[in-house]
Amino acid sequence: VLTHTHHFFSLLFSFSPPCRYIPVLMAMAKIYWDMEHYSMVEKIFRQTAEFCSEHDAWKLNVAHVFFMQVRALRSLSYLHHLVH
Repeated sequence: VLTHTHHFFSLLFSFSPPCRYIPVLMAMAKIYWDMEHYSMVEKIFRQTAEFCSEHDAWKLNVAHVFFMQVRALRSLSYLHHLVH
């Protein structure tokens, strides 16, 4: 499934700016988030890092995933630039 997801995002982002598809990414991640399957949410975000890693909403949500996995230091590395 994740290979297909990465292929989907590759195709999707090749046609339009990635920031337009952040809501799609968040909707996909929310499915796993609601099941409390945070490692899958992290995998989805990792697959989209090359397309979305500069977007503040992406960084904030990645930080939240790390926080929920009790990885606070990793979470802070994504939040640091947002609070400055």
